[in-house]
Amino acid sequence: MKATKLIPFLVILLVLAGLAVWRKTAESRPVSIIKQVNLQTLVPEGLIAANIAKIEMFAGAKPDAKVVLEKKDDAWRVASLYGAPADDKTAGELVEKILAMKGEFRGSAESDEKLGNYDLKDDQAFHVCAYKAGEDKPVVDLRVGKAPDYKTVFVRQADDKKVYVESTNLKREAGVTEPPAESKAPKPETSEDSTTPKSSKWIKKDLLKIEKDKITKLALNTPDKALVFERHEKPKPEKPAAAEGENAEGEKPAEPAKPEYEWKLASGGFTPVFSQPALQTLLGSFGSLTVSDVVDPAKKAEYGLEPAQFKAVVSVDGQNDVVLLAGKPKKDGDPYLMIEGAADGLVYKMDKYKFDQVFPKGSPMFTLPGLTLKKEDMAKIEV
Repeated sequence: MKATKLIPFLVILLVLAGLAVWRKTAESRPVSIIKQVNLQTLVPEGLIAANIAKIEMFAGAKPDAKVVLEKKDDAWRVASLYGAPADDKTAGELVEKILAMKGEFRGSAESDEKLGNYDLKDDQAFHVCAYKAGEDKPVVDLRVGKAPDYKTVFVRQADDKKVYVESTNLKREAGVTEPPAESKAPKPETSEDSTTPKSSKWIKKDLLKIEKDKITKLALNTPDKALVFERHEKPKPEKPAAAEGENAEGEKPAEPAKPEYEWKLASGGFTPVFSQPALQTLLGSFGSLTVSDVVDPAKKAEYGLEPAQFKAVVSVDGQNDVVLLAGKPKKDGDPYLMIEGAADGLVYKMDKYKFDQVFPKGSPMFTLPGLTLKKEDMAKIEV
């Protein structure tokens, strides 16, 4: 047989060999987890984070106790908490988790009784609704039920009876703490309701950040003292006169020395001498002033803010003064704080530890006067 007659057979053989290799490669290629378990997307296709302008979260049994996040001027705010600024990073992460919701189909629950087995009836479930700007109807409307274990939770779409299992528990993301469905441990007894979301979880906790080295003056007024500290530039050392006959031509002029500062007590206190480390700690507290919650701004008098029991005026180089007003109505109660002149007029609750840093007692700052009698000099004591 001539070689030219063998060419078609060789071509067919090569094609068959190529198909065999392709098939083997396709069979060995790993299948995505989404295809393996047939995960279903629970949000509309094509929806992106930029489309979401509002999120509502609430327990079905308590629809009035809503957490509402709204995006205004590219910044998130907690609309359900007097419009307080929200932590943009935390809010953004929540949006991404909502958009990524994909569930493994578990079954259909055609009746409320069957939905109740999953805690997915409307009055049982946790509601998560996301809205586009200017729309009243949610573009995402999910119901989150009980958690069969710590890693999964039952979920469904509001207009569908199909039940899915999801790994992202939006109820837990909202701050609702409940034990897994199979757990027999009793729920902890706390003064706060753990079944409803808390708006305070979403607020921006960093209220103030002032660089310590830029503070030029600090005035503190408290019920028991008034102190004013000022920063002064230290005198620069005089340059020695050039020796006779020295030639400075061609030499580079020396760079001016950076100014050095010292703090002095301008008024108040028991003595002009005070603890410099204690003052540095006080100044550093304005570098990360955090809050824990936002309270009703209409009740300033109840929080000791009308008039303010405490006041701190921080002068910053090249900026306007920052004036903090604070109150502590009860000796062992929570302290409250606001920034005078702030456009939002918000009143914050802060931790006692942070409050004591901003408005310290006199003893760490000064050596307080005391009784200095020697025991051997005392002849009689009357009480």
